[in-house]
Amino acid sequence: MERLQEFSDEPLLKSSLWETSPVDCPPESSKFINAVVGLVPRPAETPESLLAKLQALEREFGRAPKQQLNEPRPLDLDLIAFQGQRRATAGLILPHPRAHLRRFVLQPLAEIAPELTLPGQELAVSQLLVRLASGESIRRIRLVAAAGKGNRQTMNLTKVTAETIRAMKGRERIAALTAYDFAMARLLDEAGIPLILVGDSLGMVVLGYADTTFVTMDEMEHHVRAVARSQPRALLGADLPYHSYQTVEGAVANARRLVAAGAEVVKAEGGRAIASQVRAIIAAGIPFLGHLGMLPQSVREEGGYHVKGKSESEHQALLADAEALVAAGAFAIILELVTPPVAREITEKIPIPTIGIGSGPHCDGGILVTPDLLGTSPDYIPRHAKPKAMFAEQMKSVILDWKETIGREQ
Repeated sequence: MERLQEFSDEPLLKSSLWETSPVDCPPESSKFINAVVGLVPRPAETPESLLAKLQALEREFGRAPKQQLNEPRPLDLDLIAFQGQRRATAGLILPHPRAHLRRFVLQPLAEIAPELTLPGQELAVSQLLVRLASGESIRRIRLVAAAGKGNRQTMNLTKVTAETIRAMKGRERIAALTAYDFAMARLLDEAGIPLILVGDSLGMVVLGYADTTFVTMDEMEHHVRAVARSQPRALLGADLPYHSYQTVEGAVANARRLVAAGAEVVKAEGGRAIASQVRAIIAAGIPFLGHLGMLPQSVREEGGYHVKGKSESEHQALLADAEALVAAGAFAIILELVTPPVAREITEKIPIPTIGIGSGPHCDGGILVTPDLLGTSPDYIPRHAKPKAMFAEQMKSVILDWKETIGREQ
């Protein structure tokens, strides 16, 4: 990507690297590494002159002048679009005629230009990606510098998947935390957290809403994109917000929107009541994380936040809901504010991990809202959170100290 900077005086926009299975390639072709770069062409540049430079760079990196169609090659540089122009000549077609049909193009393009509308298309790139049928295998690759002076050392670079989390049951405690922006996601990933969730708790701790029911799909997509830019080794999950999964069709469509924004799994609240939605989401190729117990999106109907499992009817309902999620194909279940005995019983009875929040010590792992853990939540920290620090006070102290030094420091 650095060589492409030679073609522009402005900084490049760079997507993540994505590993994809070969599409329409000869048999036994190996996987490809794809990315999209956005550059601002110089004033005199034309699509034809830029394409000539790209082809010269391909040859420099060892691409043969003539190859079989879609044959594996060391470097393949395509011009997807050029300032909204359209071309249809023997040597150049703009926009690229198959860009809107290829996940390996749309996924990285959506990272850097989600609102871009390619000439001839009615939908923006992010919308095209949502509507694209499942099928192509694609995964984000994170490159980490080798350990050494000036570089951070990473103990394990293997990408965490839903199957990784499922396999941790009975073998390793699962640690999960929330992130809503690039910086916190990078920090959590460097600390080795295997599951990062863009939770709709962002409504209270970031957006200032009274509860999670105000959070919209647009807001969730925005924050998922920010977190995804950190390219975490961790599995990246996202909440389907309030009223976004009432129907099977809506659940699948909105799950695809979150995946297009960068999520790798989605989470929704409920058990038997949403079993059809869960099955449909998983059938669409999207792993599903369950959520039982106290359901924050139901806070208004239930008149507040209440511990679940105290009565025998709640006990049996939780067991039935957990079994329904297992049957539907969920890879793990969050248990929020479930009585410890019931949480323990569910954990022992089901074959997938339970991840507790305020549900006692017997779950397979734990999850917290990160601002609660760090003592930076703006208003209220739940009793079950037990902050490990009160960074809000330290931050205030630093800010006040800086304020007092303005004009006295060089």
